[in-house]
Amino acid sequence: MEYEIAGLRYACHTESGRTWEGGGAGKRTGASAPLTKGEAEVNTPVTQLLQQKGKEIVTISPQASVFEAIQLMDSKNIGSLVVLNAHGKLAGIFAERDCFRKVILADKSPREVSVKAAMTKKVIYASPDNTVDECMALMTEKRIRHLPVIDSHEKILGIISIGDLVKFVATEQTALIRNLEKYIEGSL
Repeated sequence: MEYEIAGLRYACHTESGRTWEGGGAGKRTGASAPLTKGEAEVNTPVTQLLQQKGKEIVTISPQASVFEAIQLMDSKNIGSLVVLNAHGKLAGIFAERDCFRKVILADKSPREVSVKAAMTKKVIYASPDNTVDECMALMTEKRIRHLPVIDSHEKILGIISIGDLVKFVATEQTALIRNLEKYIEGSL
């Protein structure tokens, strides 16, 4: 069942599962967590979230050191960097986890290890048409915290974190509750 309140669109589903399809070089599918009866799905396109949070993309070269990557993430207060090759194409993603798992736990020096050696090369991404709910399901299933949004021309439109998604959903739910209260009171 779908409904709209004060310009916000909502849907309640009782299906046992959904499919996510990504854009870019080819479609990817993955099962997502099932919705339980009465659970609301956020059908807002992820591009709307990018418009609200901003589309700044912080990038780094694969030849940079892990230490330089950590410094950049610290200065920007972010948890990941998009890694672009010399031609400006996506080469990978470097996140805090990459540093811990591939450098610190391997007892290597962050100043001596390149981003290329530590980055995640197989990038999981979303297309602009994916919804907030689909992105949350994908990030949960793949156990990732950062998701680039890439269009059909392989252009990076932005990057979203799990924190961005949680904040967006919380704001949407607060608005829904306020609108439902107004509806019940008869003032909407």
